[in-house]
Amino acid sequence: MSFTASLDDLVATNANGLLSAHPSWVRVRLGDVCEVQNGFPYPSTGFGKSSGFPLLRIRDIRSSQPETFFDGPVDEDFIVRHGDLVVGMDGDFNCARWQGPPALLNQRVCRLSPRAGAFSPEFLYYVLQGYLNAVNAHTSAITVKHLSSRTVEDLPLPLPPLPEQERIAGELDDYVSRLDAALAALTRAHRN
Repeated sequence: MSFTASLDDLVATNANGLLSAHPSWVRVRLGDVCEVQNGFPYPSTGFGKSSGFPLLRIRDIRSSQPETFFDGPVDEDFIVRHGDLVVGMDGDFNCARWQGPPALLNQRVCRLSPRAGAFSPEFLYYVLQGYLNAVNAHTSAITVKHLSSRTVEDLPLPLPPLPEQERIAGELDDYVSRLDAALAALTRAHRN
């Protein structure tokens, strides 16, 4: 099933605190400041494990390691490149900055391309997952949850000034780097 609640009500209740915004920031609909591109339904007859172009499927979003390849015609407009922001539209609604090789944007995955001067891609990456988690928590399903590109476009995100976005994203990048280093040290210590 898909999300049917009101996004504005979801933000107003802000149950997890991740949907907050400074009082001086405006909110904008994501689709007004960002292009949302849906993936292409490549025919499964061209799928394989070793030849062709890597295919970005939902299960590959977090690992950045495509396991399926497509052997057939490729449209340049559907090639995801390193650093592109992608969202899985079934299951848990994960977003990630693509870290893998160039790959084809498959159906049920979308790419977000912020318009110049509106959103810092890094800030958008950090702010978006909280909204996707809130939508996921309010989406009922018997089997698999589905996210529509219309819901993604309608997300009411905070829009601080661009220098503030870049400062916040830089601070978060630094924090995540330190956290990754601490986890790596903990893993080494555990092995020893």
